[in-house]
Amino acid sequence: MLKKIILSALIAFITFPNLSAQDELKSSFEKVYGALKQAGTINYQENCPTCLKVANNPKKLSNLVSESNHQTIELSVVTEKELAKYFDELASNENIPFGYAYDGCYARAHKMSRILEGKGIITGKAFVEGNLNVVSPLLGKVNWWYHVAPVVLVKKDGKEIPYVIDPSLFKKPIPFNEWRDLMTGGKKENLDNQYFTNRFSYTPNDKAPPPKLSFTDDDIASTQSTMAGYRNTLSQIVKNHAK
Repeated sequence: MLKKIILSALIAFITFPNLSAQDELKSSFEKVYGALKQAGTINYQENCPTCLKVANNPKKLSNLVSESNHQTIELSVVTEKELAKYFDELASNENIPFGYAYDGCYARAHKMSRILEGKGIITGKAFVEGNLNVVSPLLGKVNWWYHVAPVVLVKKDGKEIPYVIDPSLFKKPIPFNEWRDLMTGGKKENLDNQYFTNRFSYTPNDKAPPPKLSFTDDDIASTQSTMAGYRNTLSQIVKNHAK
């Protein structure tokens, strides 16, 4: 119906380029506007359970400067209480294998960032590279050459402090410096590099400009397959420990 109204108006304007035709064109577009207004907004996600649903109340945004890779990242600013709530929701998500400390931090971080974006929280990624060592309750001593987790800004004592969301290492959100120092033992010689990226980065290969501008299909597919594989591996490890 709308297509016919627009088409007839355009034909009239081209055929009779006079004031009368222009009046008809104006009248036709007024009808189109009225019809669209009555129709309202189409919710294309209504029947799409896999679509990312973005919240209507995004948090305040502020910039975090990452000097070593020359990037400025826009992040949400939240309170400690708000962040604790989001952390608990993520930590209880059984689809994310936080207990498998050997590998998969890139996939876990990507999944968490996408979930939080759906809640109106814009995260970045915090990366640390070096001789990193942690102790996993399930797996014992683990060594990494890099580790990554989502980061946001927390307003505290008049300052905006980078806080990391990493249920694989902590039971609550933690300031970036404490997160880094746990892995390096607080020793500078164990730290090769530290930097921040936007939420779309996946691995250290994405640290250099220009930054990625969206969640790519390849990274999302890798996230899903990596977590599925490590969920199965973790399940088997838990079963073996129970014997």
